[in-house]
Amino acid sequence: MIVLVGLLAADLISEGPERITAAYLVARVVVFGGGWLGGVLVIRWLARRAADDSRGADDGGA
Repeated sequence: MIVLVGLLAADLISEGPERITAAYLVARVVVFGGGWLGGVLVIRWLARRAADDSRGADDGGA
């Protein structure tokens, strides 16, 4: 959440207040949320893959 607020503050400084609209804020939150969710899913996928690899090493590679 702190990162999102920081990004919005940076946009406010660089773009100016006239460019920050309700649609812009909604789009920014949706994109940030989608990126966050995608990152969580990738991390979970990598964790499962690592867990599967560690279980597969116990059988001697057969």
